[in-house]
Amino acid sequence: MKRSPIKSRSSNPRAKAVALAQSAVNAYVRARDEGMPCISCGEMKPLQAGHYWSVGARPEMRFNEANIHGQCSRCNVDLAGNRDAFRAGIVERYGSEELADALDTTIPAQKWTLDELREIRASAEAKRAEIVDFARAA
Repeated sequence: MKRSPIKSRSSNPRAKAVALAQSAVNAYVRARDEGMPCISCGEMKPLQAGHYWSVGARPEMRFNEANIHGQCSRCNVDLAGNRDAFRAGIVERYGSEELADALDTTIPAQKWTLDELREIRASAEAKRAEIVDFARAA
């Protein structure tokens, strides 16, 4: 599903860079998890990029790929992330609690520079392109 680019209402270059990086990371996660069920409820529905830790609760986790998985809109939006089921889904999908436990570790607050945000965006776009190219070749 093609998404329109993020249009930041802010003229702040950093805010725009954050929005573009988040959009790229979310697109990568949707591509990575395409064909998988919702991490929380297990249903096969169109997926959004759901965060175990919301961006508001733990902004330092916003680009952490272990924190973001394909999640249906019901779990992501209507159930506010459906965190208990999200955690159980991570354990079920990856076979151990190590990844789930890693999400509960405390990491320092992060304020990314413009260069770091550009690198996050470029990395996510490259990983997504690799998935798309692989799918086309198959």
